[in-house]
Amino acid sequence: MLNSISSILRNLDGLELDVFQIKDKPELYSEIDFSGTRFFLSPLCDAISAPMTVRRFHLNQSEVGHLNKCKNLIEDVMRSAYNLFIVLKGEEGANIWQMNALKKSQKILAAKGPIGMFEKNNGFSWIVSTIEDGNEYQHLVFQQGINSEIPLRLATRDNYAHKLDSGEDFLGYDGFKAVEPKYELLVKSLQSFKKSWQHFSQRTHHHLYCWSNDAIDSFQKSFVQNTLRKYKQIISNESMYSSYGLIMCRISNMNGLFGLKKIEQIALQRIRPGAILYIANGGDKVKIRQISEFISSIGIDDKYLYDTKRELSYHQCQVGEIESTAIAVIVPLWAGLWEDSREVDGEQIISLNDL
Repeated sequence: MLNSISSILRNLDGLELDVFQIKDKPELYSEIDFSGTRFFLSPLCDAISAPMTVRRFHLNQSEVGHLNKCKNLIEDVMRSAYNLFIVLKGEEGANIWQMNALKKSQKILAAKGPIGMFEKNNGFSWIVSTIEDGNEYQHLVFQQGINSEIPLRLATRDNYAHKLDSGEDFLGYDGFKAVEPKYELLVKSLQSFKKSWQHFSQRTHHHLYCWSNDAIDSFQKSFVQNTLRKYKQIISNESMYSSYGLIMCRISNMNGLFGLKKIEQIALQRIRPGAILYIANGGDKVKIRQISEFISSIGIDDKYLYDTKRELSYHQCQVGEIESTAIAVIVPLWAGLWEDSREVDGEQIISLNDL
């Protein structure tokens, strides 16, 4: 199964993607260059240890030179912010901010990488725009509190005037001028961090845990290809890591088919809302209700397929109707990357408030 999916994904649309199979190959964690975009395939049962797998990826990355450089830049930002908050909040307030900010930055780096530091509302700094006298002004703001405090406006730039002069928008944090002298050091630290990160290629690692109740080659090739295209489209919105499950089933012809093993059912307890159900209708004219019953019969709780975030789509066959209806289910899996999850001795756990 993994060989077939790997072959199709690797050559999908002629892009020659980097695809690796992880099953029984723990040495890959230390041998693979974790730069650029990588796809990893494992059997569904391995999703039980998805959080540990992500941490192995992250540990490997921590040895990469450019990530170490990013960490140094983040430390420079934190140091500049701490010195500023000593002036604004006093030493005690600055110490509280620093303690909370370090915890938050570690979670952001684990979940999204350095790019998460610039995410609006969830990161530490971002850009907001205002229209004044018909001109667009952009403001660089910084999160001065971890929860509800209003972000601190550090710097401003006139994007409209710059575009008139150069014909282009500003890049990154270029062109920002501190609104007060005491903000200058932090603005410069943020500009250096942003500019350095822009020069690194995006590093994204996507893990797909696969299961099928029949050989992949028995499905329509175009159906499998379009399923993997949908998967790629989903993960294009992921920042740094993603963990998904792929379940492919033939519905009508039950001879020789099998359901999920207990360990695979346990692995599916990591399912999060937002599943995609993709259907290739066959000559057997299977109805949605029957599909729901079938999914339940093999051990998948269909509440994840029929929530408000679920997407349902149909495969358009190009070479005539197939004999047996087939389905593909793409489900997001929790891999310990929720930024608001709790940590105990390096392991993230969920509190009732997170559910």
